[in-house]
Amino acid sequence: MKAEPVTSDILVGLPGAEIIEAGLLDLARSKFDSVEALLVLMGAPRMERCGFAQFREIPPEESVDLELKLYRRLSEEFPTDAYPRYGALKSRLGSFLSALESRWKREQDL
Repeated sequence: MKAEPVTSDILVGLPGAEIIEAGLLDLARSKFDSVEALLVLMGAPRMERCGFAQFREIPPEESVDLELKLYRRLSEEFPTDAYPRYGALKSRLGSFLSALESRWKREQDL
């Protein structure tokens, strides 16, 4: 993957788009262990259905036990409040994915 910023109009205005853009950039730089990259990898199956193709180049071992990897990463950075952060990030990812799918369906219907 080339390391270049993701500038997709489909992301503009979606909840959590800034997290997803940062994660996509980390993945483009082969940085698979950032919080943002792990969130993107968790959402990759749903994002692929909305036209994102960059996940085909991710090594399969990087997509194993993503939720556990994310929790461990948060525990390293925030030892005392990893769990609430984990829950908030998963919720943010869910909101992003729902909004992305809605936008994708609307655009396909045009």
